[in-house]
Amino acid sequence: MTSEEAYSLKVIPEVRITDKGLIHVETSIENFKYKNYIFLNKKKITNEGYEILPSFHEGYLYYVKKKKKKAILVRQAEYGSTEELVSMGNIVKYAFHRKGILIVGEEETKDSKAPFYATKIKYRFDGRGVIQN
Repeated sequence: MTSEEAYSLKVIPEVRITDKGLIHVETSIENFKYKNYIFLNKKKITNEGYEILPSFHEGYLYYVKKKKKKAILVRQAEYGSTEELVSMGNIVKYAFHRKGILIVGEEETKDSKAPFYATKIKYRFDGRGVIQN
C-alpha cells in the first residue's frame, strides 16, 4: 500500500440504525488532519469535519462537535440551525433521560497536566448516574 492509498482510507467507527435510516460517522485524513463527518443514508449532513456521536431524539439530531481543546453537545432541527447546549473539555457519551440529558465527560481546564480529583462521589441508585460533591 502506498502512502497515497493509506491517506485515502476512510474508517467508519460508529454506525446506528434509527427511525430516519442508517446514521454513521466517517473518519478520514484531509490535509494531514483527521476529519469526522456524519452521514445519514449515505448523505453527508455535517460539514465542519469534527463531529462525532450522532443520535436522534424527539425530532432533533444531537452530536458532539470537537473544537480545539473542548467538546460541544449540539442540537439541530431537521432543517434548522444548530444550537450549542453544553461545552466541556471532552464528552465521551451522552444519554437521554425523562428530565434531561446525562453526559459523561471531563470538565474544561486551563492546565491540561493538572490531575483530576473528586472529593466525594456517590452512585445514584435510581439510574441517573454519579454525583460529585
